[in-house]
Amino acid sequence: NFFEYHKVMRKFDSPYIADWFAISLRWMTLFALTVALSKDRELISLLPLFVLTLANLAWSVMAGLNIRLTYHRHLAILVDIIFAILIFLLEKGLTGAVSWIGILPILSGAIYFEVLGGVLAASVMAITALSFSYFGMSAGSLPAGAIAAVITLALGLLFGFLSNQLIKSLRRMREEQEKTEKKRQWVENERLRAIYELTTTLNATLSYKRVLENALDLSVRAMHPDADEDFNDQLVSAVLLFVGNELIVKSARRFTTADQRRVFTGAEGILGNAIEEGEPVLTQNIGYDPELSGVIALRSCTASYCVPLRTGFNVYGVLLFAHPDPNYFTAERREMLELIGRQSVIAIQNARLYQDLVEEKERMIEVQE
Repeated sequence: NFFEYHKVMRKFDSPYIADWFAISLRWMTLFALTVALSKDRELISLLPLFVLTLANLAWSVMAGLNIRLTYHRHLAILVDIIFAILIFLLEKGLTGAVSWIGILPILSGAIYFEVLGGVLAASVMAITALSFSYFGMSAGSLPAGAIAAVITLALGLLFGFLSNQLIKSLRRMREEQEKTEKKRQWVENERLRAIYELTTTLNATLSYKRVLENALDLSVRAMHPDADEDFNDQLVSAVLLFVGNELIVKSARRFTTADQRRVFTGAEGILGNAIEEGEPVLTQNIGYDPELSGVIALRSCTASYCVPLRTGFNVYGVLLFAHPDPNYFTAERREMLELIGRQSVIAIQNARLYQDLVEEKERMIEVQE
């Protein structure tokens, strides 16, 4: 029935958005009526306007404070209907200057209850127009009242249909927003989990080679926390470490065999800038880099992000990432790669300290022997 339909509707509507539509409609109607009826009118004829103004002001305050009455919407439509009937009666019915006032309850019903509300409100106003014409309570003949009733019913159907489409559109927008927000929260949780996994994995091993391999493997996963298990990205990555004064490829993904044998000076281009400034460097024209332009794996790439592996005044090398998409390295991804770089430096330090201890132990044993 009507009240059960109302309960179903409330479950899916955005909170109070229909109320704000109806409140705005009443304010516009009151303004138009004030302009139309303000000339040469007795105060008693303007009383319905004052009453509706006070009522709409109360509804505005309640909507702003998120307060609802029992059968709030039903009461609002009932007040609009009574107001429209009074104005219709006081202003000579169909031939009056404000014969259009019947649209107010029709729109309110359509806003609150879509087609059902629009048709019910239109039916009441159509019966009012016929009754006033039939009993001579207002100016206008019976045929004119019948025509007005048909037009009123048609408007009820039209406004109800339009309201239905609008509310469906608003629901879809809200569902999309909720879906996007849930996806964002899920991705953020997965990203935090990836950070935790990264920290745990890099600090769980003292193997120098495993640290470098894990750093590259976790880079892709950390930047795509919502990807499937068989996800395959086009990211090109490499760890370049200093051996003497030269940068050597210690670990890489998508590098050819020839690329892995290359040696870099780290004195110019994005490698030189990252090492000299000690800050990550982003570029979108890696193909013109003086040192990296000869790397075969980077020829299909456009954007590159170079993260220095630095602690204090010590520079161990760089993490190099490249991708064909010029907009791949977003702010979130760059932040994640910088985090991987910081964790990798700590892991590399631990691995080197452990390696130094092992070598020192072996040297002491040799001396004792």
